[in-house]
Amino acid sequence: MNLPIGNALFERRNLNIVDINILVDNLINNKFSGYIAFWENNQKMKGGFFFCDGTIKNAIELDENGNIKLIKNPRLLNKIKIRNYYTSVYILSARISEILASSYIYDYIYRDFDIKKKDFKKILSSIELDSLSGFAVIDHRGNSYELVFSHGKIVADSFASEYGRIICQSDKIEAFIGDVMNNGARLNFFGEKDENIDEKDALARQKLESEKELKVKKMGGFIKAADSVKVDELCFKDWGIKPSVTISVDIETSDGNVHNIKCTSGKNMIGTVMLPDVLIKKYGVPEGETIYIKPKT
Repeated sequence: MNLPIGNALFERRNLNIVDINILVDNLINNKFSGYIAFWENNQKMKGGFFFCDGTIKNAIELDENGNIKLIKNPRLLNKIKIRNYYTSVYILSARISEILASSYIYDYIYRDFDIKKKDFKKILSSIELDSLSGFAVIDHRGNSYELVFSHGKIVADSFASEYGRIICQSDKIEAFIGDVMNNGARLNFFGEKDENIDEKDALARQKLESEKELKVKKMGGFIKAADSVKVDELCFKDWGIKPSVTISVDIETSDGNVHNIKCTSGKNMIGTVMLPDVLIKKYGVPEGETIYIKPKT
């Protein structure tokens, strides 16, 4: 699922990484609320930075299936630098931006659900009873509209009637609910119960921290396995894994490609990952280049 799109400051410009860094600084200095979105081939959203009152709240990435995950800010910038993404900036209220910034926590609650006449009030009551935060995408009368929810209630705004397709003025919300009740619609709701948000956020950040940023070093010695890499035993301990075992890891190289490979541990290798020459050539990663490594999940 794509994220709700706010009011466009500008859309899908082909900016280089220098311009994007300047843009980020300007948005911070101007206390911006909303998000920067990056689009592949000017069509598919691949990630973005969420801002609340000039502070970067989170960076997120979307996979090929539209699944959203949390990503470190420098990692997203590195991906943008490598890929030729188009850049958009969307304005939101700080409150709406903060809710959407947690999209990596949310799951489908309703998926392609046909709302029958008079049923919408029951659905809204259920969302409120479960204290869900997230957003609804509602296909109605041939158009798509969005509502953002916080603690089970629709978020209203005092300054704007809508952000893009997000309806947020109280009178318009009530009119829209009445129209859906009279005519029906199709609903997708992406969210999470308040009671689960802190736990899921902690797990997402724990998973994020398991990713190690290491410099490539050529493996020395006469006996070198061509199908495995080696990292410091402290990485294994950080991952909660015994250093004596061989594990499977994912390595992401600077070109954005992910490789699954066996991994062992050693001592006195802090900050580096050792690769045999055959893998250095295969992956196209010279010594000294930064790669990202994490246990296969």
